[in-house]
Amino acid sequence: MATPEAVALVLLSVLVTDNLSEVDERIATWAALRATKWDEKTSHFKVTTCALTHQRTLDKAIAHVIAKSFREGTVAFGISVHRNSMTATITDASRQLPSHFGHPKVDQYGIQLSASFSLSNISTLGAMLDGDGS
Repeated sequence: MATPEAVALVLLSVLVTDNLSEVDERIATWAALRATKWDEKTSHFKVTTCALTHQRTLDKAIAHVIAKSFREGTVAFGISVHRNSMTATITDASRQLPSHFGHPKVDQYGIQLSASFSLSNISTLGAMLDGDGS
């Protein structure tokens, strides 16, 4: 059976590369992105824990979301990555509470390549990875 941690890394690989043959050390960098929160007092992002999962890094937060979806059934989460700024967001669709990872640059210009994945029925993905689904 595929573990939530393994599924999280595969999912992250799909989101941040154009082709899975390009998976390299960048995935480790993406996986290690720390949760961040805007600090009004300093006008900077500060390192924190994920508001949804209480995890510190992106890979652990995604794995937590996947494990929770397996345990509780259909739980709607969205994961978005912005490749140029190397940031990610996890959103809980039921509460609309986003959790941010990485340090976005407020003044960044140009085209941002974004990829998203909705975890509205992660049990289907799990069954497919186990070979039980079609």
